[in-house]
Amino acid sequence: MKLTTAVLLALCSLTLAKECRRCARLTMNDVDVSSIHPGNSICDTDTEATMECDDVCLKIDVVVAMGDEGKVLGVVYTSKCATDDASALYGVEDGDWKALGCNLFFNPDGTAPSEVIQYCIDDEGTTFGVEQV
Repeated sequence: MKLTTAVLLALCSLTLAKECRRCARLTMNDVDVSSIHPGNSICDTDTEATMECDDVCLKIDVVVAMGDEGKVLGVVYTSKCATDDASALYGVEDGDWKALGCNLFFNPDGTAPSEVIQYCIDDEGTTFGVEQV
């Protein structure tokens, strides 16, 4: 009985932590701009990173309108626990992907003017499509 309980507890602990991809692949006007992603973690390269998370892994389809300059298009892989941490850092509600995405995109070091971030949020051309993977 004790052995069975120990095995079940061990199996449960093994399934709690999940390894999620942490990388981006972004382009603007057909030019690769992936290196703007924090940590320069670029998908499908030897710099691609992972993170351990007790939560779900996410794929975010990114479209960031840049005014007359065009749009940044691409994909970001991350985890829900990492986005929760970022939401808390920026004072954004969990699940408000547009506010979180604009903050992460334009304000990684916390120095961007709030009107730049608000413009990104207000622009209908900016979208962040989120799905669990």
